[in-house]
Amino acid sequence: MDSTAQLNERQLNERVLQYIRNGTLDSAKLDECIRAGFDVNAERNLSSTALHIAAFRGKATCIPVLVAAGANVNARSASRGHSPLHSAANNGNVACIVALLEAGADPNLATLRSGRTAFHFVAARGDVRGVAALLAAGANTEAVETPEPGWQYNAGFGTPLATAAMCGNPNAIPTLLRGGAKNCIGQFEEKLDRELGREDPGGEFNDSTVALLRAHRAALFYLHRVAEAGGYRKYERRRRAAVMAMAVRSSKLPAALLIWVEHVADSFPDPLEERGLFGSLRKLGY
Repeated sequence: MDSTAQLNERQLNERVLQYIRNGTLDSAKLDECIRAGFDVNAERNLSSTALHIAAFRGKATCIPVLVAAGANVNARSASRGHSPLHSAANNGNVACIVALLEAGADPNLATLRSGRTAFHFVAARGDVRGVAALLAAGANTEAVETPEPGWQYNAGFGTPLATAAMCGNPNAIPTLLRGGAKNCIGQFEEKLDRELGREDPGGEFNDSTVALLRAHRAALFYLHRVAEAGGYRKYERRRRAAVMAMAVRSSKLPAALLIWVEHVADSFPDPLEERGLFGSLRKLGY
């Protein structure tokens, strides 16, 4: 008799989870466990399904195997209403984000307590590749957190762009703006005024706090400059032209390059160019 058929429910769960942890889950192993009674959509550790666990642990190769076996790609955990995509985004597992999106995960599904989408999680991490993947999948750049009454933990920043600015991870901000996100600097006017009139926070706090404050400050200044320039495209045109002009002047290259700087470098693509800017998910390198 097949040894798997003799395992109880707890042992079956542990076997499948061990395959996921090792990244060795394949269709044959999973089929064997399912025949023995393993429910691919049953909630397990911390109210998570096997797909949640694979996404959380960054085991992208396990995701299509579970989905093919009937795993619900939009399953919600009972505790916070997280989907597998939330688990992948919250832990920066971009390969899992892409695998889940390809399997049909809803990029705009919000968690139950904080009301965050996967976009908020990757923006908070400053995860440029995660932002690009979600943009390519049609995620809503203007999704606003809608926390449950009384749920205050890490919530209430607003859009993914505002979350990136407030969490001190400005790396993804240009990509969000390029993808069509609306500049949210208006909601931070008071904070911006304070930062414009104060010295660099270095020395006032411990190192980690200083790093966070400086990143937050950089995000506010960047959004402010973009707004003053009249939008992201105009700001980028000026910035790129200025950088190229400086390079030309410093290297004393022929004057013909100045013409290129003034004319060719001024061209800049429309946001996403019908999503072609970021390409398909297959072209993201995963």
